[in-house]
Amino acid sequence: MQQTHLDDSGHAAARITVTNGGMHTDSYAVQAGFHDRDGDLVAVVVVTVSSVEPGGTAHADARSDRELPAKTTAEVAEAVRY
Repeated sequence: MQQTHLDDSGHAAARITVTNGGMHTDSYAVQAGFHDRDGDLVAVVVVTVSSVEPGGTAHADARSDRELPAKTTAEVAEAVRY
């Protein structure tokens, strides 16, 4: 799990990193879960990372859809290449 930061509107945000270990340019859908200080799941978001070159790395920001507590953590739950 990684610590998140709160943006100006109080929404939690976490940086997602995708590395393409394949031989073709691929896109990814990444599901991230946000957990409160007790470990309870409080929000889930899906971000897409498009057109990652073979051997390349790309980033996206997962952002909660509502205000969350300051001590929120994020965890990648699943990633799908398409």
